[in-house]
Order: sequence, then structure tokens, then C-alpha cells
Amino acid sequence: MSNLRSILLLLFVIASLAFLNLYSVRSGNAPRAIARTTLIESDSAVSAFSICHAGGDAVRLEKRGGSWRMVEPFEGGVDERVVLKVLDRIAYTRITDVMGESELQRRNLTRADFTLENPLMTLDVELNGKSETFGFGRPTPAGDGVYVSIAGLSAVFVAPAEILSAVDMKADSFRLKSLVIVGPESVRAFEVKRGAEQSEQFDRTADGWKTSSGKPSVKRIEDFLAALSAAEASEFVWPKASTNGAEKAEQSKVLSASALAGYGLDPDSAITVTLKCIDGRDRQVSFGKGAGAGLVNALIHEGGTVVAVSAGLKDALTRDKKLFSDSRLFPVESSSVTAFTLVDGSVTCTLARDAAGAWRLEQPVSAPADSEIAEAVLKKILALMPSDLDANGITVTLPSGCEPAKVAASALLGKDGFSVFRSREVLRLDPQLVKRLSVTPEGAAAPARAVSYSRESRTWSVDVPEGAGEVDSQTLDAVLTEFNPLLAERVVSLKADQDNLDDFGLDKPYLTIAIDPVTEEAVRRNLIIGAETENGRYATIGSSDAVFVISDSTVRKLSVSFVRKTNGSK
Repeated sequence: MSNLRSILLLLFVIASLAFLNLYSVRSGNAPRAIARTTLIESDSAVSAFSICHAGGDAVRLEKRGGSWRMVEPFEGGVDERVVLKVLDRIAYTRITDVMGESELQRRNLTRADFTLENPLMTLDVELNGKSETFGFGRPTPAGDGVYVSIAGLSAVFVAPAEILSAVDMKADSFRLKSLVIVGPESVRAFEVKRGAEQSEQFDRTADGWKTSSGKPSVKRIEDFLAALSAAEASEFVWPKASTNGAEKAEQSKVLSASALAGYGLDPDSAITVTLKCIDGRDRQVSFGKGAGAGLVNALIHEGGTVVAVSAGLKDALTRDKKLFSDSRLFPVESSSVTAFTLVDGSVTCTLARDAAGAWRLEQPVSAPADSEIAEAVLKKILALMPSDLDANGITVTLPSGCEPAKVAASALLGKDGFSVFRSREVLRLDPQLVKRLSVTPEGAAAPARAVSYSRESRTWSVDVPEGAGEVDSQTLDAVLTEFNPLLAERVVSLKADQDNLDDFGLDKPYLTIAIDPVTEEAVRRNLIIGAETENGRYATIGSSDAVFVISDSTVRKLSVSFVRKTNGSK
């Protein structure tokens, strides 16, 4: 019997403690027990929320049809990225401390001591069919927290101070500043209507853009779309947050036709751009009158907001009578150009691009071109405008159906002339593909030394002078390596002519090196090294290529003897 009484007494004590604990939590008497760990359970369940600053208008947002909209202090679209950031911060902000009612009484404190009797800011959140109200008071003494009240609970809570940066928001903070939230790559077509004029549509193609009136400038269109996608409002013109009752009532209405006309945004005055995007949705923006220095009014149709934006966007749509017209002398794109020709008097220079994208000279010599220089000059050619025409200039021709044009040489080449196109690569030969090498010094009628390679014995032998010794393989390898590739310091002339060889000492060479490739059909390459010049010597290949300057160091390496005398040699 005594055991039964003990058990019953124990159960009574447990029940009493449980009741007291429940009472203390609900009444806020638990000294440091935190009944909840976060402000709200889940951000995904929130259907509406409002923020009200002391003495100011409430900002209320509601989720309608899966999208967020502002309903107070006026109707309008919002930047959902900002909304989601706010909800995310509310949901994941953890309560760090709590003072229950008993502790507040013991310390003789009331809500007013935490500025919670009349909070500095109130947050109302609707979720799962119920509403919760949070009041935000003054910061904690350490400054790392903020005092918070929760409607229906007598306790005072503490949350990290960072929560204020997320919820201390005015109406304009939620508003959509971007004119369009879509990247240029997502636009498949767009229409432009300039006032009472008929609209014009531009359609994206595989190689750019097209319109019914011809081929527009792809660059100008891409630049405009990029600028439009990146543009943000400098100022919100209508509606504006206001504490004036009459203004607030007026702004709750839809913008009237007369009000639109006041901003230059009526259909007969505005310039309207409609983007047709790959997601099937259209985005529409209209541009109107000036709104201050460098700004114009713009209507964001999605949300019905008038903002002030950079006037450059409207300028791009009004600059030319023919919208996005390509007024370049050569209105083509770089990718479609496979060759171009420049003519300066009697000299014709033609460059062609192969399938791999590398450029070669075809006239006045057939030789490798400096692809980087060729691309840079082509870029300048494709940027030429009618103002660049010069009757005394060089003639530029592109094989694209465009009319040839004469422009100043300095606009394309500077002071260097056609020689800039020639690659500094004088020669490129794989040492393993050389079967004979001979060297003829200055004033000699025949080679002073020559060696040849036998594929059968896989050895080099001395041809000239006969019986002079043996091949110094290490030195010969070093000489052959210089040709793979042989690079010049600079290009002096695009073509060596028989009439001016003496200008470079190439008529009486300092050194001539003849190289015979292994294959029978390959042509012997004669490197002719001429007179001294600044930091080197003039050189050419076979008296018909460009005139180069090769360095003194390279000349010394090519001049060394690769034939070594032996004891039995003559």
C-alpha cells in the first residue's frame, strides 16, 4: 500500500512540474528558457507581410498567383529578389535570448524600457492562415542585438541586430529598379514603335539580326539590348510614397491618359520597346520626355511605374531616321570576311584567312601574315564610316559585294605601311626534314662548307670541302634549330625587288645559307643575309620575300662552322 502511495505522489509531482513549466512558458515567466528559436517557421508559407515605421505609412506586400506585389502604400510590381531576401532573413533569424514576465518584474522593467510599448518598427507576417506581429525596439547595450516583442506573448526577446538591415525597408526599397529583368541572350525578337510611326520588328537570326527594311547593325542592336537589360531607375517618378492623403488617394488610381501625356508617355509621343523573349513572355518599356540632366521618363508596363532613366537609351532609338541602320562603309561582320585587299598606288596587298582562322599574305608575296595585326586592321576596316573617306587614300576592297572605298592609310596602318602584315617568321623548317645544308660566305662563288644527310645510314657527312673532316653534330643541330622557326626582329619591306637589293646589301650577301628539304618536290630555301643595320643585319629568302632584320646574335649562331677537322683531314 505504501508503494502505491509513493507512486501516486511521484506522479503528482511530475504533473505539477509539467503544468508549472507550461504556464511559465506561456506567461513569459521562464527566466531564460526560449520557447521558440526563430521568428517564423518557414518563409515558403508566407502569403503577405507588412512593415510599418513609427509615424509612417505601412508597406504591405501580398503574394498573388505565385508573384509578389506591393499593395500599400500603392499598387505596383516589386523586385522579387529583394522580397525573398527579406523573407529568408526573417525565417532564419534565431532568437538569442528572452526575458520572461517574472524577470521583467524582478528587474522593475516594462516594455517601454525596450521601446516596445510603441515599437520603432512593426512587422506583420501572414502564414498558414494566421498572423503574427513583431515589434522592434531599441538595440541591446552591446549593439549586437535588438529587442523584439511578439504579439500574444509577454516576454521580451532578443534577436541579432542584422535582422534590422533586412526588414527596415521603405516602399522604394522593394520596388523594381530594373527596366526589364531579362538578359539580351533571351530576346528572340523585339518591336520598336516611335510615336505615331508604324512599329518595326527585329528578329534574331543565326548570324545576327534582320528586319523587313534590310540588314541592321548587329553591334548597335546588341549594345542597345545590353544597355536596356542593365539599366536601372535613377528615380521613381510615379507613384511616390507620400504621407499626404490627397496624393496617396490619387496614386492609388491607374495612371490616366492625361498624366501619361504629361510625362511624354502617351501612345502618340512615347517610344515603346516590346521584347519578345524565349520564355514566351513580353516585356515592354516606353520612353518619354526629359526628366532632368541626362535623364528621361520611362514607363515600366509590368507594374505600371514611371521612372527616370538614362537618356542614352532613348537616344539610341532616335539617333537615325532608319532604326539601327548600319551606316558603315562595309556593313558586314568580321566572321563573314575571308579576305581583304588594300591598294596603295602600284602596290597591292591581299590577305586571306584560312579555315583555321590564320591569315596569309597572297599579294605582293605569298607568305605567313601576322594574324593579330590582320585582325586588328580588319576591325578598323569594318568600323570605317563615310567621314573616313579620302580621295587621296588607299583603296580598300572586301569580297562581300560592298563597294571599294578610299580611306587615309593612317586610319588603318599608321606610319608602318603594308610591311606590318608580314609575320616576323622568316622561315620554319623541322631539322629532321633537312637533307643538305651549305654556307657561302661573302665574296665566295661557291659554298665554303656543305653537309648532307643519308637516310640509309642515318648520318651526316661533309660534302664541302671534300675530305676536310667530319660533321660537328652538336653545332649542326644548334644551327638547324635556329630555323625552327627563324624569327626576325622586324620587317623592313614587304617585298625584296631586284632593283633595290643593293639598298640592303643583299646583292652582295654577307652570308648565304642554302637549305634543301628531304622531299624531292620541296624547293630549296636560300637565306640571304646582307648589310649591317641597327641591332642586326638585313635578310631575305630567295630575293623575292620580304626584307627582314635578323639580330646580331642570330647571325653569329648561323655563322659558326659545323665541320670539324680531324687528324687525317686536309
